[in-house]
Amino acid sequence: NEFKQRFGITVSFLATHSGLTRWQEYATGADESKQAEPDFSETHNRAIDEVWYKRAVELYYSNRNRKGADGENGKDDSDRNSFVYSVPFDAGNRNDTLVTASHAIFHADGAREAPVAVVGFQFHHSALYTLFKNITSQCGHGDPRCEKTCFTGDYQCYVIDNNGFVVISEQLQETGAFFGEVKPAFMQRLLDDSIFRNVTVYDYQAVCFMAKGSINLGTVLQTPLRLLWWLLTNTFSYLVWVVMQLFLSLARAYDEMYDTGAYDVVPELGDLDDPTLNRYKEPEFNKVLINRTRPEPCDHVITLYELNMDVDPSVYTKEAHQCERPYVVLPIPSSNLLLLVLDTLCPLPTHVPQLSTWPVEHDYNASLACHKARSDPLPRRRPLTCINKHANESVIELCGDGSILRLNVALLLALLAFGQCIGRRYTAGALFAYL
Repeated sequence: NEFKQRFGITVSFLATHSGLTRWQEYATGADESKQAEPDFSETHNRAIDEVWYKRAVELYYSNRNRKGADGENGKDDSDRNSFVYSVPFDAGNRNDTLVTASHAIFHADGAREAPVAVVGFQFHHSALYTLFKNITSQCGHGDPRCEKTCFTGDYQCYVIDNNGFVVISEQLQETGAFFGEVKPAFMQRLLDDSIFRNVTVYDYQAVCFMAKGSINLGTVLQTPLRLLWWLLTNTFSYLVWVVMQLFLSLARAYDEMYDTGAYDVVPELGDLDDPTLNRYKEPEFNKVLINRTRPEPCDHVITLYELNMDVDPSVYTKEAHQCERPYVVLPIPSSNLLLLVLDTLCPLPTHVPQLSTWPVEHDYNASLACHKARSDPLPRRRPLTCINKHANESVIELCGDGSILRLNVALLLALLAFGQCIGRRYTAGALFAYL
């Protein structure tokens, strides 16, 4: 109960291959007014397909192959009890952010292991931030080497996960963001020191939204073909307008035969008592030019980042040496988190490559699509025997005749009779109006 009240745990759960097996929600005073939000079982019911399930299993395998302090592979007790902590990507814009902690349970049969379940819980991010602030803003008792803390102004402290996303930051709006977008220079140093490594993923079934060109007042190059096309389109438009005028004249001739006195009284605009007519104003967003897009199939290339498990553990024990190494990185035990302490007084390089995890359209060479067509022809393999008919062709009784065009006499007679009835009706009406 003390742990639950301290961190504001909202739900604990157990998931197996059968699905979300068990979950228990804990109501707090802050959650009683949020009855409209969906339950945990409604939004996280995919079990083994959930991100927290996959990441917990992957962390177990990564820790199993991770080098220990002696340089050999193996798991210690802290690795066996490791939890994966994650926050949503849009956590920086919310005030009710929840941290999801998950742990994978494996069953071992000799040298073989398999995941059987994942347990975890969710708690308030504000409680974790308070704990982080209390630890990093004060020195240990009787430590003479402690002169500055994370909140003195010369240093900035971050807690990031094993994929480079910010879990805790002094600036709450940076929570959930990629560290390479927040501090690209320091993220590049982590890559250069082999603490992180990049993984390139290709998506060959992506969709790109191509922007359509906007219409402006700029003219186009006038060529003889374009002038001929302009003449044809204007001529066709004029002919359509003439035909429409003829039909409208016939329609007005029929309307004049009937009495329209009952419709002569038309209310004027001043007679309307709607007070909102004079106060109407065009919304401001109608004046904004919306970028029109058109979805098209394309290929995406995605650059992801992960913690390098093959790196020498001595990189975590190196101290910051002025501006040659303007940071200190420490792994947080029993978790997938890293504590980063950055020296903000060191000058940063001016040219830093852009680091991002957003998908980018893969720009192929323009001649790549024609490479296969220009290469040696690939003739179709001919059949080994002569096949001119099928063995069961003689028993086919349903032969289609969709290619034969025939005149539907019944439909033609019905249309003629309907036309005669309509013509007689209009003739009688005109004669009655004349008399």
